[in-house]
Amino acid sequence: MANDIAPRAVPPEAASELAAFSDPSALGDHLDFAMFVASARKVREARGLSVSEVAERMGVDHAAVSRLESGKQANPTVNTVMRYVEAIGLRVAWGLAERDDAPIPRGEERARRRVRPVKDAR
Repeated sequence: MANDIAPRAVPPEAASELAAFSDPSALGDHLDFAMFVASARKVREARGLSVSEVAERMGVDHAAVSRLESGKQANPTVNTVMRYVEAIGLRVAWGLAERDDAPIPRGEERARRRVRPVKDAR
C-alpha cells in the first residue's frame, strides 16, 4: 500500500476560480489587487476606522466590507472598490503603463514594474 490516498474532488465553485488562474498573468493581477486592498485596509486601521464605520459610509453591511478586505469577494465591481477607498478617505489614481512581456517578478520588483509610465506618442 504505497500511497493509497485518493485526490480530493475540487468543488465546482473552486474549480471555476482555479480555472481563472490558468493564465499566470491573471494570478498576478489577482495578487496585485490583493496587495492593493491590503494597503487600503492598513490605511483604514491607521485612521482608526472600524469595518462597521466604513460599511455605513459605503451604504453596505459590515459583512460586505469584511468580504472585500479578506479577499472572499472574488470579483468586486469598480464601483464597490471606489466607494470603499472613498469611505476611508482615499481615492484611486488610474494610470497606464507600457506592456512588458518579461516574466512577472515578485515582491517589490513586481510593484516597480507595474508603475512604469507610458511614453509620449508624438
